[in-house]
Parts: sequence; C-alpha cells; structure tokens
Amino acid sequence: MTLSRSKVAAIQASFSTDTQANVLKMSQMVQQAAQEGARVILMPELFENIYFCTFEKEEYFKLAQPALNHPTIRIFQDLAKKLGVVLPVSFFERDHQCYYNSLAMIAIPGNEL
Repeated sequence: MTLSRSKVAAIQASFSTDTQANVLKMSQMVQQAAQEGARVILMPELFENIYFCTFEKEEYFKLAQPALNHPTIRIFQDLAKKLGVVLPVSFFERDHQCYYNSLAMIAIPGNEL
C-alpha cells in the first residue's frame, strides 16, 4: 500500500448576519489556503451566518434551505473544481419540516488525494 500526504488547512473566522459577505470571506480564505498548498480545506461550522445553534429562535429556522440546488454549495463546488481541492461545507438544511446541521463533502472527480 502506498501512502501519500496532503496538506490540510483549517479556517477560523468571525461572521456576521450578512450571508453574502460571509460566503465571500470564506471563498477568499479558501483561495489563500489553496495558494499555500492545502488540498483539503475545512471551513467553520455553519459559516453562512452567526453561529446560532446555542439558541432556538424561530428567526433562525428561516436560514435553512434544501440541500438540492443550495446556492452556497454551488459556489463552493465551482471553487473546488477551479482550485482542485476538497471542501467540506457545513450548511443549515431544511427537508420539509425537518432541520439539519448538514455537511456537503465536495470532492471533484479527478482531484483525488
């Protein structure tokens, strides 16, 4: 069995309630990590908004979206393909009346580690 090494980056950051700004911040930080040689880049949990999981408020449930055609996942699929990296993307998922703290593992075929 042949072992290979891959550089992993873990991103830490603060976030606001501005989802677009948070996604842009993560996109830029992912690009920086990739430029520094990272092949697997871990972003913070539920980075699209402030970390709301410590409180159960009705307003937070409005942040959830279905996994299929999720706009943030699409952005990071495109970025992973462009950079040739693996990106675990945490997101707040809605599936009918159920809510999940979900993870989409984005690994583009041909970019195996």
